[in-house]
Amino acid sequence: MTSIDPAERLNDDVLQEEIALLGDVIAAATQAGRPLCQAEVDRALGVDR
Repeated sequence: MTSIDPAERLNDDVLQEEIALLGDVIAAATQAGRPLCQAEVDRALGVDR
């Protein structure tokens, strides 16, 4: 069996981007102190409508 470095095994660029986006939404919700409306979620995610 081949040994795989855990850092290489867990390197997933898409997952890292999704985690960063989730962090942005959590930060926005924390600052708002209430549930975000859809427009605020979109803004936190950088989505243009």
